[in-house]
Amino acid sequence: NNLARRLGYRPGSALIVTDVVAGKAAAQSGLQRLDLVLEINRQPVGTFDELKDILAEMDPGDDVLVLIRRGRRTFYTTLRMPRS
Repeated sequence: NNLARRLGYRPGSALIVTDVVAGKAAAQSGLQRLDLVLEINRQPVGTFDELKDILAEMDPGDDVLVLIRRGRRTFYTTLRMPRS
């Protein structure tokens, strides 16, 4: 669709952040709605199943390195896995 094209999104190349809940790990790390998640801990992520597999290897409290594309900027941010 047009939004995906404007964001530079190609299916299977990234995940689009559709919602960020205030106070939760994603918001605290600076993720914003419509960011593209390209990598988690330097592993490419293009599907929700890939994301689940990568996150399943993490423990509560672990820091996760996330590669984000926002507009024309591409940068890393750190997200802390929530504790139960």
